[in-house]
Amino acid sequence: RRLAVASALRDVGVEKGQTVAILCDTTPDAVYIDLGILTAGAVSLALDPEDEADKVGERLRATKCRVLFAENEEQLDKALAIRESCPDLLRVVILDMKGLRDFQDAGCESLRTFLDRPAASGSIDVRPNDPAALVVGADGSLETVTHADLLARVARSHTKGMPQGLASEVEFACAVDLVAWFR
Repeated sequence: RRLAVASALRDVGVEKGQTVAILCDTTPDAVYIDLGILTAGAVSLALDPEDEADKVGERLRATKCRVLFAENEEQLDKALAIRESCPDLLRVVILDMKGLRDFQDAGCESLRTFLDRPAASGSIDVRPNDPAALVVGADGSLETVTHADLLARVARSHTKGMPQGLASEVEFACAVDLVAWFR
């Protein structure tokens, strides 16, 4: 599914280094989408679904977000409320269409429709120091994290409590496995 997300993002015009946001609780779909964003070479921005529409709009404008994945009708309402003030936003993709069967909007589509696009040709060359994610700090600031930073964080999370030498070996093995998986 991550490859389908990456392909669909390229198909709608998302380019390497551009921001794609997820306005959703942590769900399996959100994880696949996040991995697809990274696979496409785009920058992932996780937004808090508890945030008000104005705050969501501020983040989308500040990052020049191209695509927003909205979890459900509640999150879609926020997106629709701020969409006009986000000129870079190409599309809103809705994960859960419950209660939206008759909803039609040219700038919005279901996750299923989004993923059913024909596969985009070509591949994206993603390098370790390319931007991968934007992390929102406690003060509201945005920090850019690279793919290498993400790999290091994942590897460290798997090695807590291990002796130093073993931890280094496991960190390296995790990073190698993740790089191989992404290729």
